[in-house]
Amino acid sequence: MGLNVSIATPGGVAATYWVIERGDIDFKAGTVWFVARGYVNQAAHDAGSAYIEEISDTIPADQSNALFGQIVSYLEGAIKAADTRFAGAT
Repeated sequence: MGLNVSIATPGGVAATYWVIERGDIDFKAGTVWFVARGYVNQAAHDAGSAYIEEISDTIPADQSNALFGQIVSYLEGAIKAADTRFAGAT
């Protein structure tokens, strides 16, 4: 699933379908870093075409948002389940 928005690229072609490829949450700083790749359209992405533009940015994370708390809870549970060193953590 991607983001449908037209953004002009430096090459003059509009990328109209964007996929968030990577992200990193810095809990201490309260920021999220992401990489989004733009494609001519969704069909081009689905066909395996190369992306035509890449945007990376760091944005503030709203730590009061319930979804942020769910992400933290998910990560804690996944780490405890996958790494025995954290299995008994509370």
